[in-house]
Amino acid sequence: MSGGETTNTIRISLLLIVFTIVSASSLCAADYPDRSVKVIVPFPPGGATDIVGRIVMQRLSERLGQQFFIENISGAAGNIGMTAAARAPHDGYTILLSSSSIVVNPSLYKSIPFDV
Repeated sequence: MSGGETTNTIRISLLLIVFTIVSASSLCAADYPDRSVKVIVPFPPGGATDIVGRIVMQRLSERLGQQFFIENISGAAGNIGMTAAARAPHDGYTILLSSSSIVVNPSLYKSIPFDV
């Protein structure tokens, strides 16, 4: 994939994520979110996922009136951060923002501590 195709793929993916979050929040209780939302990015700060995530989460914060903050938990090709997201309380206040590694890693590693 060329750089332009990768950028377009990332943009489309992020637009779908934003649409899903905004749509889901309008269908859920009217007071969601009523506190800050943690967004786990399983890669180091400064990478493509982190940068785009920060831009998207800033817009969500403005639109929904609550803070969406990025927590970078990198390591093991994203597996450490993805595991942290899988083990987080299932209350909608921890979101995982990942790349295709979430579906690729299960085929690369003998075992992973989460089920995609």
